Amino acid sequence: MLVHNDEELENFYSLKKRISILGQERYVDEIKSQYLNRIWLEKEIPEKNKAKAWGMIEAINHYVSKEFMISYEQLLESKRGKINLPRQCAISLAKEISGAKHQDIAEAYKLESYKTIYSHFIRMNQIRAKNKRFNSQYERIKEELSKRRLDP
Repeated sequence: MLVHNDEELENFYSLKKRISILGQERYVDEIKSQYLNRIWLEKEIPEKNKAKAWGMIEAINHYVSKEFMISYEQLLESKRGKINLPRQCAISLAKEISGAKHQDIAEAYKLESYKTIYSHFIRMNQIRAKNKRFNSQYERIKEELSKRRLDP
């Protein structure tokens, strides 16, 4: 950059009234507060959201294990060819209300791939469509856990 351009830039930015280019000071301050704060928050939120989601997954697991009267460990067990209804229920609830990413849900339930979360969810919806009693139980659990999520 040429020296005289540096002087021009310095003069431009030292001016107190740049309204015609940047807008009124109130507008500039509003834009700064909106976007500068958003950039700062975007750096902080992923860790906060992940911790919140993990807490919700833990709450789901404890509630579902009590509801189905099984141990917490049984909820995490997966045996090929056998349907573990409480596990399916917990995975589906985690997808619906925890706010966790599929990868985090897969990690919590010791699934090999996060891509299987959606298939668990679809399977659960099919079971709920066939079994009205189970559907009402599922909805009651979901409603109760959703209330807890909203409570601080």
